[in-house]
Amino acid sequence: LRDLSVSLEKVGNVESAAGRGGQALAAYRESLEIRRQLRQVLGDSPQVLRDLASALNNLGNEQVRAGRVADGLVMYRESLALFRQVRIVVGDSPEVLTNLSIVLNNIGLRERAVGHPEAAFVAYQECSELRGQLRQALGNKPSMLRDHIDLLRRLMDAANAAGRSEDVLKAFRESRMLSDLLRGVPSMPPEPLDEEIEAQPEKPKQTPPPPQSQ
Repeated sequence: LRDLSVSLEKVGNVESAAGRGGQALAAYRESLEIRRQLRQVLGDSPQVLRDLASALNNLGNEQVRAGRVADGLVMYRESLALFRQVRIVVGDSPEVLTNLSIVLNNIGLRERAVGHPEAAFVAYQECSELRGQLRQALGNKPSMLRDHIDLLRRLMDAANAAGRSEDVLKAFRESRMLSDLLRGVPSMPPEPLDEEIEAQPEKPKQTPPPPQSQ
């Protein structure tokens, strides 16, 4: 059954990339249903939970593409809860931290898009903390620094919309330090900023689903 669910997931990926949303949704739904059945039979092993969480995230992405953002958020939040369970069992491995950060970023993007800046800020803030842990574990690779800087821009936008001026300044300082690291400039202690920072809204980008468990 797991092999069938993986095959259906791949079909969904192909259909989605080809712009055939209806077929992608059908494939993702069938894959998700099989993984729910596997959970009932096999229990809450880390692999079962990861597979189910990945299927939920895939379906959530496709529902968002179809304009059903509220449905997508339901999928994302169930996916997040499952990845949190995996974290309790296996700890803070890079895979676990990456999967959690991807789903939290998805939640932040969609909450911001539907006009919930406070919920978006909360999701982005936790996502940023996880990205920091990932950089500590894997090093300050340029791609990771760029991704974290982009995330902090979204965080500043949400914080600004939610009236969290201190959090805007905090994120700005962190973004500046990461930009210095990216340019190879030694990081300096942040200086107090007197001026008000206005975060510019950033167009949400599609985020790929979590890596599939093999």
